[in-house]
Amino acid sequence: MDQNNRSKFHSALQDFYSAQRHAAVEEIVSRLTGAPSQLLQYEDVRRHFYALEAADSQLQDIPLDSIIGSVSRQNDFSRKLLPLNANDMERWAKVKTMVEELSGLPPIEVYQVGEAYFIIDGHHRASVARELKSTHIQAYVRKVFTRVPITPEDNFEDLILKSEYADFLTKTCLDELRPGADLHGTILGEYQSLLEHIKTHQYLFGINKKRAISLEEAVVDWYDHVYLPVINIIRTRNLMRKFSDRTETDLYYWIMDYRNRKEQELGWKLTPRDAVENLTFNYARNIKNRIIRFTKKMSNLLIPEPLEPGAPPGFWRKNRRSDEENRIGLFDTILVALPENETTGNILDAALFIAKNEHSVVNGLTIVPNDVQKNSPQVEQIRRIFAEKCQSAGIEGSMAVETGQVTRVMFDRSFWVDLIILPLSFPPPFKLLKRLGSGIRTLIRRSACPLLFVPLNAPTAIHNVLLAYGGGRLADEALYMAAYLCIRFTMELTVITIGETVEASGNLHHRARAYLEQLNIKIVNYIEEQGEPARAILNTCQSCGCDVILMGGYEGGLFKELFSDNTLDRVLNETNRMVMICR
Repeated sequence: MDQNNRSKFHSALQDFYSAQRHAAVEEIVSRLTGAPSQLLQYEDVRRHFYALEAADSQLQDIPLDSIIGSVSRQNDFSRKLLPLNANDMERWAKVKTMVEELSGLPPIEVYQVGEAYFIIDGHHRASVARELKSTHIQAYVRKVFTRVPITPEDNFEDLILKSEYADFLTKTCLDELRPGADLHGTILGEYQSLLEHIKTHQYLFGINKKRAISLEEAVVDWYDHVYLPVINIIRTRNLMRKFSDRTETDLYYWIMDYRNRKEQELGWKLTPRDAVENLTFNYARNIKNRIIRFTKKMSNLLIPEPLEPGAPPGFWRKNRRSDEENRIGLFDTILVALPENETTGNILDAALFIAKNEHSVVNGLTIVPNDVQKNSPQVEQIRRIFAEKCQSAGIEGSMAVETGQVTRVMFDRSFWVDLIILPLSFPPPFKLLKRLGSGIRTLIRRSACPLLFVPLNAPTAIHNVLLAYGGGRLADEALYMAAYLCIRFTMELTVITIGETVEASGNLHHRARAYLEQLNIKIVNYIEEQGEPARAILNTCQSCGCDVILMGGYEGGLFKELFSDNTLDRVLNETNRMVMICR
């Protein structure tokens, strides 16, 4: 070797040592940032992705940044093609010495999988080309076909995820049965769960159709009638903005898994929409939901339950439902409280009447003092009555028995339902200390959904509604509910407005009338009164033969609600008709 070549070789050795140092730095950076630093092994791709290799190869320029793996030397070079093996020093230096310019490098050989490349032969040439700051290199390219493409950004975890997806597609043929379907996910193991969802659906679908269902038929029906409806909910509510680091398939997996866990916890059947709204409220990572959760947590820690603030007006319909869903129906899920010490007849009848008109699911709930009471004869009788009445009415229902403090349990479950129906056994008392200890009064303040109170022996069918309209924000929610009931049900509506003066009562009347006529609701009996509101409401309910009184909750602040004469409490204490309280 002449002096000139020895000098070039020595310089190439220094370049090799420098490249190795860069490789060590790259490894440290990758651990800090999570960026991939190792070449992937081609055999893993071929085996896990069911790869089909083309027989011929084509000569073309390929980007060095798109080389992410090797057939046999994945441990000898880094992801950026820096040398790792000290035994490669002389060979690497010789290749570098022989290269006077990039055109002097013979083509390498690679497999192409999607947008990524795996080196078959020519690792040192590719490494030297990278060290020479080249962006491309000539290569003989053999294409490899897979169901799921690979990109240059993929790391080992990505490879596992994509291999699971490829296995899922191989078993279900979903990409062939529904071309364009995109179920890319980021959660390891979720495709096995999706496959179990499909097999469960296949079993239930077969029971419903009373015949054997092929896996292919089950895949199509699952995708069209189970998967896509949940994806439509995700899109309608713009959930991808709140979970921006996940895919739609991830959210479907989370929603269905969350629903299954909550069904076991609550003892009820839940709709995907129920799971979507609850999951979003409790786990969404956007700033708004985080602030709401933090405020709620601090409130629970610092403020006694009887004094805690309630949900804002309209929360139940604005946060649980889209505008389109509100137009279709307000009460998809109804909670009916079935006390252990009372007959369940008229309470359950009221729930079933609404459920028939709304095509609702009815969830029964009995709260007992301890676990021993869960299987008492009284509870078993309630279960039997509940099952018989739901079956007779053709209503889907499920019943749960839970221990705990009644108000707390009802409040927690109010976030899962659209309406709570409960007996009017202990209306809120008027004395301050007793009011603070009233569970009904606390529930009226804090419930996340409307409440329907049913007195013993009250009529349970709704044909004639009395709206007591007082003009506050919660009264506006009652006005909204009155309009909905008129449109959805066949019924008569009476609106009573009570002001301190004739002018005040008239203003409330015109406000309610304008809203209802805007919705083309014109056959309404309007009554204007002055004087004591509760007495006027009760007398009007009696004289007009109304089945239910519709009112807003406690208007104004806590001080006003506790210390002033409260119309709502007087109505609850004296009525023998159902009372719906809107939130």
